[in-house]
Amino acid sequence: MTWGTYELHSPLYLLLLALVPLIWWRWLARSRHAAVRFSSLTALTSAQNAVPVRVRARVLIPVLRSLAVITLIICLARPQKGNEQTRIFSEGIAIQAVVDVSGSMESLDFELDGKKANRLDVLRKVFREFVTGEGRALPGRPDDLIGLITFAGYADSKCPLTLDHTTVLDLLKDAKTVSGIETQRQANRLQRELFQAQQEANPTRAREIGVELKLIQEEGGTAIGDGLGLAVKELSELDRRRGDKAAKVKSRIVILMTDGQNNSGILEPKEAGKLAATYGIK
Repeated sequence: MTWGTYELHSPLYLLLLALVPLIWWRWLARSRHAAVRFSSLTALTSAQNAVPVRVRARVLIPVLRSLAVITLIICLARPQKGNEQTRIFSEGIAIQAVVDVSGSMESLDFELDGKKANRLDVLRKVFREFVTGEGRALPGRPDDLIGLITFAGYADSKCPLTLDHTTVLDLLKDAKTVSGIETQRQANRLQRELFQAQQEANPTRAREIGVELKLIQEEGGTAIGDGLGLAVKELSELDRRRGDKAAKVKSRIVILMTDGQNNSGILEPKEAGKLAATYGIK
């Protein structure tokens, strides 16, 4: 049941409004007095103009009670208003952030709020300030599409280009290095198991462990070219994936954040740069 711009979840409670007149009936019933015989009405007539304000204000009691009961009944009916979505089209730019999450990003060679911090933590803080404008006199990027790609030995698209910057920043906050302490422990465990399999002359098990160990070692690389190539792909397909005005951006750029050199992956960084120039991506 709709009520104006609201929808009532339990409209049957409105039937209780029929009880509101009972409040007035009860009040009027109390106001009735038995008739008393007077020899003269002169005294009563002269006292009529001297009625105290509090006596005249007694009528507010049933009014307030009625309003309270009506409000309670409406609350029980649970008026609800649906979610509204407003789309604002503005001319911004598309920014694809490409973030290095290799093991070297765990190096503690920065300070953050007076404490030792690794490179990835500092990167998160600087990028958040860039996007939101908080912490410094920065304008922020409220009208820009922002996406997130992480890479180490492989490139992975974490978030497509979007105006939901909170999601992008949350995903970057949760990003972990692929060759951190846990990965190193796993690699050490596999090396011990590989040695044991070789000692036991179990070539099948040794081959399986070797493949798994190789994958971990490859993940610990720095595939800058692949990260850039994936960013170019996301930006070049923007118009095709978003056929509305929100995709009509002034320019497309890639922000690369890394501390190393390309030593893994398929695509070389220079080749990715040439590919970006072909699409007009900065």
